[in-house]
Amino acid sequence: MRLLIALAAGWALAAQPADSSHGPDIPMIELRGSITKVAVEPRQGPRLLLKADSGEEWTVWLGSFRYLLEQDFNPKAGQQVSLRGRLGDKREVIAHSIRVKETGRTLELRDAAGRPLWRGQGMRSSAVNPDRPRP
Repeated sequence: MRLLIALAAGWALAAQPADSSHGPDIPMIELRGSITKVAVEPRQGPRLLLKADSGEEWTVWLGSFRYLLEQDFNPKAGQQVSLRGRLGDKREVIAHSIRVKETGRTLELRDAAGRPLWRGQGMRSSAVNPDRPRP
């Protein structure tokens, strides 16, 4: 029985969404560079391929495609950007905010703890979220 519980717990941890591993304990970096490609593929969030000013190539994960549409955020290849995000795997960055130089627009994607802004406040109490009505 203990083996079954341990296996179930391991399965649950392995099934955590990718965003949960990008909290405040993961290093935050800043990058500047040029977008070389915007990629939107099924079952993957939109991402940018970025050639940093340093010459390194990075994959930048943005998040929810719907959120980008709602915020009227439409990055294009060739645009210059600066961004802040948490390190992922193999030259990957999970973007927290991104600024497009040509438009001067900055889009916030995640809060300081790494939680995606498109997921809202969740089930927080009114003490934490004063805008939420009390039961």
